Amino acid sequence: MGVTPASTATVNGGNGGIGKISNITGSDIYYAGGGGGGSHRSGGTCGTNGTGGLGGGGNAASCITATSGDVGAPGFAGTNGLGGGGGGAAVNQGRPDNADGGAGGSGVVIVRFVADLAPVITGPGSSTGATSSISITENSTSVFTFSANEAVTWTLSGSDSATFSISASGVLTTTSKDFEAPTDTGGDNVYQVVINARDSGALTTSQTLSVTVTNLNESPVIQSLTLATTPYKGISVTITINVNTPGKVRFFANDKRIPNCLLRNTSGGYGAATATCTWKPTSRGNVTLTATVTPADATFSNRTSSGLQTYVLNKSTRR
Repeated sequence: MGVTPASTATVNGGNGGIGKISNITGSDIYYAGGGGGGSHRSGGTCGTNGTGGLGGGGNAASCITATSGDVGAPGFAGTNGLGGGGGGAAVNQGRPDNADGGAGGSGVVIVRFVADLAPVITGPGSSTGATSSISITENSTSVFTFSANEAVTWTLSGSDSATFSISASGVLTTTSKDFEAPTDTGGDNVYQVVINARDSGALTTSQTLSVTVTNLNESPVIQSLTLATTPYKGISVTITINVNTPGKVRFFANDKRIPNCLLRNTSGGYGAATATCTWKPTSRGNVTLTATVTPADATFSNRTSSGLQTYVLNKSTRR
């Protein structure tokens, strides 16, 4: 039942609370604002009615100034879908059953969940896309350390992956690569390796890595310096050198140039080049044979072999 206010003072309605802001829908929206408070008329003076808060709060009713009439002004309802409170009613002094406050607005259920997304791989140059690239010098074995935004299991695939390996922590390594003898599928010193990262939810992300092997200025590899047979004074014998790169060879006996063996061209290709020298010893005794290789490829430097120790016999001792 209605209530006759005991106070004869003017009462102002308070403003509703601001509510709570959320951007779950993609933009900022206020929810659950409070309703504005109603005013109380007393002695012919209107109080100030309250304003609903942000988030759907209803405004209070306007104050009634007439001295006659039994009905007060009802409050405004809160906005549906935002959960705001209803506004308060305006009350006239001494009038029972003046009016009701506004109804609260209906609420909204907000459900938030976390989607399971595939891992993000970070490769060379901070690349996080489908491809990345890196260059290493020949004979190197270290390539790159990959990372992901979550715990993953690393695996490799791709046309050139057989000579690469990746650790549990994403460290990618390779077997030593020879620029002069590429083994990649295209034969152009660009190796294609697919890096795969799989998370605990079985979601996988892949990044194709292009590893370019660059040339390195290096010395040739002299594989052997040999004599065909025991040397005898005055009898020709063949000296042979095996080297891994084509070029020209100079032969020496006790650091003296051997005639007709100053610029001997190698035969064969990279990895298996050979040169020979026909040597006719002129004296008996200990001799150290050496050979200096000048590669045809300018990225290789000259190199002299280790000494081959031999002993020249008199030909009269030959059986």
